[in-house]
Amino acid sequence: MISFINSRPAPFGLYAFSDDAATRECLLSETTSGGITFGLPMAQFLVSELPFGGVGESGMGSYHGQHTVNALGHRRSVVAEPLPTGP
Repeated sequence: MISFINSRPAPFGLYAFSDDAATRECLLSETTSGGITFGLPMAQFLVSELPFGGVGESGMGSYHGQHTVNALGHRRSVVAEPLPTGP
């Protein structure tokens, strides 16, 4: 199963139906995907606090709620101290 998943571009979502802790850990540690859901397909769409987005060919970034602001915004650094004027 892992080799099948990894032989293709990283999926946007990975949906697994397993209660086995070892299988879940294996999927989490040995695959890459935009998101992974165990037992409830497409649940990440329903929870606005979860980041939503793909990796590689399935897309880039994390969107949904505050994640959209963080992904599309720009935090500008500002230093407002006077420069030294002499020795």
